[in-house]
Amino acid sequence: MKKIAIFVQSITIEYSIEILTGIADFYKDKDVKLIIGQIKAPSSAKGIYEYQNWSAAHYLVSDDIDGILFVAGGFPSETIHNNLVPLLKQFKNKPVVSITTDLEHDNLTYTHTDCSDAYNDVIHHLKTKHGCKRFAFMTAALRHASESEERFEAFKKALRKNGLKFNKNLVLDSDFTPPTSKAVILNRYKSKADIDFDAIISASDLMATGIYDAFNEIGVKVPDDVKLIGFDDSVHASTSSPSMSTINQNMIKQGYTGAHLLWRKLEGNNIPRKYDFITEPLYRQSCGCIPMTTFGDVFKTSEGKLLHKEQIQKDNPKENRQFFNFLEEIDDFYALFDISRSAVTIKKLSIKMPDMMKISKISNMAVCFFDKPKCIKKETDFSLPERMTVSMILYGKSEKIKFDPGITFNPREEVYPENIFPEEKGFFILQPIFSGELNYGYLLCQLESKEIAVYSIFLKILINTIAQAYEYTTTKEVNDLLSKENLVLQKDNSSLNVQKNTDELSHILNRRGFLEYGQRQINIATEMNTKGLVIYGDMDGLKRINDTYGHEMGDAAIQCQAQVLSHSFRINDIVARIGGDEFAAVAVGMPIEQLPKLRKKIEKYSIEFSKQFNLPFTISCSIGAAEFSTEFSSLQELLSAADKELYEEKRIKHAENELNRI
Repeated sequence: MKKIAIFVQSITIEYSIEILTGIADFYKDKDVKLIIGQIKAPSSAKGIYEYQNWSAAHYLVSDDIDGILFVAGGFPSETIHNNLVPLLKQFKNKPVVSITTDLEHDNLTYTHTDCSDAYNDVIHHLKTKHGCKRFAFMTAALRHASESEERFEAFKKALRKNGLKFNKNLVLDSDFTPPTSKAVILNRYKSKADIDFDAIISASDLMATGIYDAFNEIGVKVPDDVKLIGFDDSVHASTSSPSMSTINQNMIKQGYTGAHLLWRKLEGNNIPRKYDFITEPLYRQSCGCIPMTTFGDVFKTSEGKLLHKEQIQKDNPKENRQFFNFLEEIDDFYALFDISRSAVTIKKLSIKMPDMMKISKISNMAVCFFDKPKCIKKETDFSLPERMTVSMILYGKSEKIKFDPGITFNPREEVYPENIFPEEKGFFILQPIFSGELNYGYLLCQLESKEIAVYSIFLKILINTIAQAYEYTTTKEVNDLLSKENLVLQKDNSSLNVQKNTDELSHILNRRGFLEYGQRQINIATEMNTKGLVIYGDMDGLKRINDTYGHEMGDAAIQCQAQVLSHSFRINDIVARIGGDEFAAVAVGMPIEQLPKLRKKIEKYSIEFSKQFNLPFTISCSIGAAEFSTEFSSLQELLSAADKELYEEKRIKHAENELNRI
């Protein structure tokens, strides 16, 4: 059985969906595993942490992949050449088929969309049939997309062929998105009177929808005032109003042909490096060829033949309405959310996962973890580890679960252990599991439904649930270990051996005990990749108390302060007196955002315990904190950092007291 990796920018854009539909159609009767990686881009601007998806690209060049299909559309040119080309070079001499883009690879075949004749036909049609003389063109130059550049060059060539002059002032640069395209129009044209062209050609249907929106805002009517032509023949073209004249590049057929070319290469056939696709114009309402009173997807061909889309869709339907099926999936999304809330640990998750798989239309699934989560920041490359562990395997049809099967493997040598799904063929998605900057591994899902777009939401819910369960399980394990440590500590406190670590006056740990036990807690926590705080505290005005009330009352104040801090922190936290009026604590799992709440708690207990100790004053304490992590775990250095924060709080308090005296 062959393993074929499919690199795609996203499974939610129509271009990718239709290419994947064609790929699936070719391989439906072949003995292959198709593994999709929606790899976004290393510096993806969509979503704060969506760049984490880039790690999927690294898995898909492992040694056991037989061939790669690269769906180039949607990727900026610089991403392809700066990131994907170096990655594919690791693939050595294995066959690669790139759809629409030539790449630097020794064993590459790429499909090329030839749009020269189509643009020549469009310009000739608009000039002779509709009397257009001034042509504007909207590029995707802001995206640095090679396909946009080719379309722009074909447009200029078509103008020359039809005896028309190219006007650089009528070139509008966008980025393939409707909002940017709308803004580009509105930034230049404030009203209908400003429009200085009678036809505009867009390098994509999506950008053309942005042009529609802008025209509606300034009162420009299509096709009465301006003729509009898109590119792609997407769902947006046939469902917009007026329906959009466009150029059909038959994306499903491109996917099918790309899959066929790769299959022939895998069989050892010599395939030319380049394979050309011919595009064809379809004329609808936006150029005036179809009356506005006509309903349904009706268009004219370049030969003037009138067709209805249903007439040419019987064998291989072109129109893909996956975007509109999300409404039908809303109940499933809600159900998945509800189940995910109860899957709080990895063990509970394994019990709930079969139900989650049914809702998500997933046949089989494997969850694979790193030995320790990896912190991956934006703009930094992902380094594939040499060892991963299969945490659970779920077989949807039989509802069989293997929890913690003890399987380890090297992801550089194999995408996943072959004995997990040895007989299964069809479509799989490899989805990185991440939460924020932490990357835990990946899950491999076998898809039941051909409606690939909806899996984007299902997978997002699943990876969030898995990440949260992992974190909760890890934190629980840390706390269990800390509880055991504290039990040992309590037992040791009764022995003479540990009396040297206890402060004689306050009966809590002294500096020596704090450094020993505090560092031990930090080490355990960081081993489990858990963060926390080191707090440095200083009593306010102990010298004044000693000078005013005597040292016995000062000692009572210190004892009272020790009780305040012991009650303010949790049972697993370590609290110590490390000097005359200085205290410290280690709080595993406490976020830095908790500090204001901790200060209020200390203030509350200070008032209560001052009364219980019958003190003629109310004690108070200033604190500073430093967060520990795997990169910053020395207790001495953390105390120093917390001391600096403490000094800053003392300075603020002193300034406030001076202000109150005034």
